[in-house]
Amino acid sequence: MSSQDKLFYDAQNKAITKIEEAIEHHKLEVISSELAMVKTTGAIYRMNKEVEQILRGVGE
Repeated sequence: MSSQDKLFYDAQNKAITKIEEAIEHHKLEVISSELAMVKTTGAIYRMNKEVEQILRGVGE
């Protein structure tokens, strides 16, 4: 697993933990903001992976 992958999974796991805690305490604003973070992090991760593939293709 690359360091980028590890950072992504760590961020996702922290957000999931916060969401679970917020659900227990019915804090909808926390749930909403953490879900937004998960979506943003996921989009950035996917974009970085696509750029890596493109750069590998250009370098070959």
